[in-house]
Amino acid sequence: MSRTLSSDALKAFYASETGDYPIILLEISHSSLSNNIYISSDATQRISTSTEDIIYGTVSNGIDYVFMPFEINLPNDVDDAAPTTQISIDNVSRRLITTIRTIQTAPYITMKVVMYSNPDVVEVVFPNFRLDSISYDAMTLTGDLSTELMDKEPFPSGTFTPAYFPGLF
Repeated sequence: MSRTLSSDALKAFYASETGDYPIILLEISHSSLSNNIYISSDATQRISTSTEDIIYGTVSNGIDYVFMPFEINLPNDVDDAAPTTQISIDNVSRRLITTIRTIQTAPYITMKVVMYSNPDVVEVVFPNFRLDSISYDAMTLTGDLSTELMDKEPFPSGTFTPAYFPGLF
């Protein structure tokens, strides 16, 4: 799906100074999870009403994305190995690690980019990253992001044989 950025996003990107900026939203999904995990790169607003547990995050299209700082290391460009991208998520409350421990296979991450001024408009979507090689310590969860390798698929995928195309023979 091809999509261009909104005019407001383009204005913010090209402006020399602006109060608007992109926010990265992560959605971690897995078939064994009852609810997806929603993470925001920004503490846009307070999303909890409890005085005991103060939680900040971003509300986008009615979904509360909890603020957890994270870092994405872009893939390197080496000739003899497949590019790898790493993500490192700070997990001060340790809720994320508790949930990840219950998953037996790799979860999937969808990344969305929204603007601070209008978080309900999704500017760009990067779907279906596998979160592999997950490791964690007391404060951080780290994993590798990967996608399906299309270069391993056979090409051409079909052949013109009498079994599949009898009209040609």
